[in-house]
Amino acid sequence: DGPRTLVQHVKNTALCLKRLSAVAKEGGQLEEFEEATDRAVRATTALLEFVADSGSNQDVSMVKAISAKAIVGSKKLYAHRYASDEERAAYAAQLDKLLAGSATVLKQLVQSDLQQSSRS
Repeated sequence: DGPRTLVQHVKNTALCLKRLSAVAKEGGQLEEFEEATDRAVRATTALLEFVADSGSNQDVSMVKAISAKAIVGSKKLYAHRYASDEERAAYAAQLDKLLAGSATVLKQLVQSDLQQSSRS
């Protein structure tokens, strides 16, 4: 059974993006990376659908943009798994910034939802 609340969707998405990042940094097996990518895409899609149902287009756009960037950043890092340590470190630093940005957006989404809930 999947997530039922915004907080559960956000946590699931954050965990999937974090896992994808970890697999990309490890540069492990392609199957593992593909599975982590698939999970991140599914979690993000479920979150986007959940947010879209609650009617906030701005939130949908923000989540879509930041999640897509984190997924693409992970793919770039994984694609350069045989590059020099220096090059990989640059891609990893870029990915860390994207993940920090996604964490901020996801936290704002939850805070905004909590504020709206407390007003009603």
